[in-house]
Amino acid sequence: MRVSSAITLVLLLSSLAAFIAQLLIDFTTLNIAASCIVLVTSILISVYIARTNAIHTEPLSTFAIFGFAMTTQVGAMLIQSLAWTSLSNGLRQPVETFATLFMYLIVALVAHSFFRVLMKNKKSTKASYLEKLKLYEVPSSRVLWIMGWFGVLAIFFGYRDDVVSKIWAGFRLFIYAPFLVPIYIGLIGESYVNNKTREYFFLINWIVLLILFGILLSMRSIIFTGVMVTSLFYLLAALQSNLILKSKQVFRLSLFFVLIFAIAGPASDLATSIQIARNSQGNRFVNTIKAFQDPSAIEKYKASNFIARSYNAYDEAYIDNTILQRLVETKFHDNALYFSSNLTENNKIILADKTIDFLYGLLPQPMLDFLKIDVDKINLRYSMGDTLANLARGIPLGGYRAGSAFAQGQALFGLLFIPLYFMICMAIFYIMNLLTKKTATGVLVSAPALLLIWNFFQTGIAGESLHSMLGSIFRNHIQLVLLYLILYWIFRIFNIINVIKKEQ
Repeated sequence: MRVSSAITLVLLLSSLAAFIAQLLIDFTTLNIAASCIVLVTSILISVYIARTNAIHTEPLSTFAIFGFAMTTQVGAMLIQSLAWTSLSNGLRQPVETFATLFMYLIVALVAHSFFRVLMKNKKSTKASYLEKLKLYEVPSSRVLWIMGWFGVLAIFFGYRDDVVSKIWAGFRLFIYAPFLVPIYIGLIGESYVNNKTREYFFLINWIVLLILFGILLSMRSIIFTGVMVTSLFYLLAALQSNLILKSKQVFRLSLFFVLIFAIAGPASDLATSIQIARNSQGNRFVNTIKAFQDPSAIEKYKASNFIARSYNAYDEAYIDNTILQRLVETKFHDNALYFSSNLTENNKIILADKTIDFLYGLLPQPMLDFLKIDVDKINLRYSMGDTLANLARGIPLGGYRAGSAFAQGQALFGLLFIPLYFMICMAIFYIMNLLTKKTATGVLVSAPALLLIWNFFQTGIAGESLHSMLGSIFRNHIQLVLLYLILYWIFRIFNIINVIKKEQ
């Protein structure tokens, strides 16, 4: 059995086991119906990956669709079943939510199939600009380490609201660039680096450094995103692998999953401890360590936080594990779809006006002022989740509650959002396609695309809002590529100058 086939088989068997568990946990009509929808989703995405060559010809967009299925539906059933909790527990309208998400998955798959047909016989024109810019060239390990330090600087200089800080913030994802080193060692071989042992030693220290930064700055995302980015590198590589699965690989995979399960609990406790320290007085590092060493304090905080969220007018209480809850977006879509279904016609007009303001808000404020567009970005410091909750229930703005592009789209366009989403998917797939290059042996995924792999997996074809989806693809992702190329060429020119000096 091939590695890719083994992964899809494990996914199917796990989903089936989770489905059976749900029948035992909560044998109600709502829960059974929701579980059936998720099981069909798991079968559909597994068959699409296993029975087509999509993951080989269009790896990024296929992975984004796979991520959408996992983070909105399949992941929810797997995690809730492991916790022996009902899939529908905590959701406002479970069947409607899962049915809506399933419908948009179908739209995305149809769009992807159509896109693959269009791209199959189309000659690439990327060579005229992106290849000349060396986007697809494998960066040296030294370049990746230097980029990593730029990411560290971005943490300290990219947190303010001025122009310089926003430029620095664009470098933040580069903090995970060193994690690409083992990926390229696997692809190219040990010749990629001078000393493999030394590279892995540095990488272990880099991981420790990120954990320390996460604790010191009370930023759980630094630790969590690093783990996810690295895991998704290997998951994408495994889904593309045509190698025959050997007993040695089975052992390694089993060991990996055992390790994941072993650290899931402590990692969740660490994340909770960071949150406790953030809300307390004194030294955050010391308070985090103290909280981590006090299991009763952690459990008390989790319980109080979960209960508080459950009884508020707006709540996000669904997955109990602090780390695993970041893998599942179901509750956010459920909230947004519920609120959007309760909007009046007048509310929808207000929503349309706010949507236009948010779209204008994607532009820099100086440009808005120059074009004399009456939009002040300071007045847009709230999310689409805030907007929907405010219009439907009068909940105050400013909490940055997560929304749903599907809820927003349906409220604005009704059934017309289905063909509109189809076109949005086509545009997203095209942008993702630009970040890969077809070679004689397959498809090469560029370094910037690998750094964006978590973004693609989690919100590649979904998002908190329509403007956040457009902003991610046409601003944030393009910005990262530009910054990557700038750094890459600075280091390349610097190396060329050094070579010339040595020859002289």
